[in-house]
Amino acid sequence: MKKKLLLAAPIITTSSIYLLSRLLYSYAFKRSDIVPEPGKDIIGYAEDYYYYLDWLESQPNREHWQLKSKTNHHKLNAIWLPAKNPSKFTVIISHGYKGNNITMANQAHMFHHMGFNVLMPDSRGHGDSCDNYISFGWLDHYDLLAWINMVLHRIGPKSQIYVLGVSMGGANVLMLAGEKLPTQVKGIIADCGYSSLNEEFEYLAHKQTKLPVKPILKIMSSINKIKNGFSFDVVNSVKQLKKSTLPIFIIHGAKDEYVPTYMAYKNYNAIPGKKKIWIVPNAGHTMAFCIDPREYHKQVADFIKSTMN
Repeated sequence: MKKKLLLAAPIITTSSIYLLSRLLYSYAFKRSDIVPEPGKDIIGYAEDYYYYLDWLESQPNREHWQLKSKTNHHKLNAIWLPAKNPSKFTVIISHGYKGNNITMANQAHMFHHMGFNVLMPDSRGHGDSCDNYISFGWLDHYDLLAWINMVLHRIGPKSQIYVLGVSMGGANVLMLAGEKLPTQVKGIIADCGYSSLNEEFEYLAHKQTKLPVKPILKIMSSINKIKNGFSFDVVNSVKQLKKSTLPIFIIHGAKDEYVPTYMAYKNYNAIPGKKKIWIVPNAGHTMAFCIDPREYHKQVADFIKSTMN
């Protein structure tokens, strides 16, 4: 009887890990149409946050763009806000995890006042874009290529395009940097992007639980291969950055507890070409703009000027 119990124990443990892995996958990857309220870090800046949302909502000339993804032909949506005066400069802004395009209203406001056209896509599994699962930037970075082509069709071959992403969007644009891009793409700005999906999940899991992380991630990766068509191993900003030829600006909070600052340095060190890094003192995750919007504006503007050769 004792032998039977001993033999059953590992089976129960394995089953429990598998069940837990499925639950965690569902929690992390299934789309959510409820945008979380601003976190505790942003409470002191809530008035500014809603000011930017109201500003974006009030823009009379904004348009809704749509395209179909190449991988599954799902509909993807974006907001297009043309510059006040005709401009060859455009920024494409990628939002964070379980956010949507309007949560990037502060960045849109900044670039609009710099004279840029602004394109704000909803990533897969977010906002008005389809797909039942979130791809954490991997499939999204291919979608950014399609959005870039739409901008070129609208503005023309003299376009000057920059791409900015925050958090998951930061990883999205860093992975885009490793692709063969049109010459009109002049630079990439990544705010709080992670170095790889495996590393990010391991960091959060070790921080929040004492469960066996690696077996759980391996099972989750296998589930994702079925649901999304890729394993976690490919979602790697560092590997993509090593192939990049673009100027890249890394922004990161010195007190980021969700994407640790060491990942910013890993990303930065992987960039072979022109690069800049700004570690923002006292800033938590995605808080650099909130803490000092003027300095944020200046840093971004200086980077863009440095690429206009």
